[in-house]
Formats: sequence, structure tokens, C-alpha cells
Amino acid sequence: KTGRSHHQAQEDALALTFTGSGLKRAVLSDGRARDLQRDANGDIELSMTVRAAVTAPVQISVACEDGDCDEVVTLDTAGMTDWGEVRISLSCFGGDLSAVTSPFVVQTEGEGLIAISDLRLAEDTDGQSSCGS
Repeated sequence: KTGRSHHQAQEDALALTFTGSGLKRAVLSDGRARDLQRDANGDIELSMTVRAAVTAPVQISVACEDGDCDEVVTLDTAGMTDWGEVRISLSCFGGDLSAVTSPFVVQTEGEGLIAISDLRLAEDTDGQSSCGS
């Protein structure tokens, strides 16, 4: 279930509520493929502000036309009950990122709420590859 949450302004964050058993997934996409290969070779990160209260780990990935970008990054959401920044290097998603159909896929086998604000591709600020926590 999707909804809105409050971060820095009223309803400026996306709220994803996961219920039931098994793997649940939310995919953000406009249906067009984008070439992020050069960005993955450079210092570009998927950056977001996250607050989570989920009963199992949360995994972040991207989706590609050919399925070649199948690496997932697992986030330790145990201490994310307050808003905090998460930055994941595009290189962590592996494979061929020349036809990305969704730059953001979130999944979990748990139940609970994940709120996301300020989701964007951003320049790497520290020059270190960061593949989750």
C-alpha cells in the first residue's frame, strides 16, 4: 500500500506499508529505460532519506530490461525509526546498467512501514563505494 508521510513538509515523503507473508516489492518506474552505465562507473549514488519500522531486512535494487542488474543491497533497518540518509553507489547493483527500467526497487519479507524522502541520483561526496549497511 502506498501513501504519504511527513518529513520536512506536510506529505513530502512516500510511505510504503507492507503487510502479509512472503516477499513484497514496490517498483518506481515510468516505463522508459535509461542508460546509467556511465554513472555506475563514476561516482554517482542513489541517495535518499529513509525512516523504517519493518520486521525484516529491507533490500534495495534497480530493474533492467535484460535482467542483468540483479544485485540487491540489504539495509539494516533496526535503527532507522528516525529519518536518516542512505547512499548506495550505483556500482553496487552490478551488471549492465545500460537499460535501467526502474532506478528504485524496494522489497522485504517483513511487515511494517518504510518512508522515503528526497530520492535522487547524487554525486558521491566521500569517494568511497557504499553498498548498504
